[in-house]
Amino acid sequence: VQVVNFLRFDLQYQVENGPSGVKAVDLYVTRDAGKTWTRWSQHDGRESPLKVALDTQFNPRPEGEYGFRLVPVSGAGLSDGPPAAGSPPELRLRVDVTAPFVEVYRPTADPNQRNALVLNWKATDDNFGRDPIAIDWSETPTGPWKPVSAGDGLVPVAGGVPARLPNTGTYTWHLPTGMTAHQVCLRFTATDAAGNRSEVVTPPVLVDLTKPRAKVLGIL
Repeated sequence: VQVVNFLRFDLQYQVENGPSGVKAVDLYVTRDAGKTWTRWSQHDGRESPLKVALDTQFNPRPEGEYGFRLVPVSGAGLSDGPPAAGSPPELRLRVDVTAPFVEVYRPTADPNQRNALVLNWKATDDNFGRDPIAIDWSETPTGPWKPVSAGDGLVPVAGGVPARLPNTGTYTWHLPTGMTAHQVCLRFTATDAAGNRSEVVTPPVLVDLTKPRAKVLGIL
């Protein structure tokens, strides 16, 4: 199933016809994997590609899964008729136009490692793919941004961009060697399989992993 974040698109098709040609093309849609079919729209047969609109007045629930079949009608009025119950779709789409939900929690020092912060978040979406989370840091809320995973040995994707992270809700950030900033902003970006994105930028976070120690010097 292809996941998309739009409600209008062009549908490419081709028709095999006889001498009378094609006088109409009916678009049928199923929302239940072919159990039932509805004639969605009718076209004159000359429109190519075919314009499909899912945001119509009679479709109050536009998000979700769709299946499509085309039924051409010849100039003599012949066709295969509407798809029978149980007929499989020729094309299946899942429409998702809702951006992910992202909530970020206060970072904490890693009790088991020096120079490491534990980053925590919550991200939800109906159509997350693999590794939907990106976390970046900057000394200012407007960037420039650097990926927190740059020094953690993650395999980069095309173009040298560090890999995104799985949606585990937690990540241990090993602070870069030689980092001098005492406060940073963190940017959490969640991207779903349809390409919808949500971004949260934190206020400046104090970076101080030094545990204070006291030394007794004597009495006065």
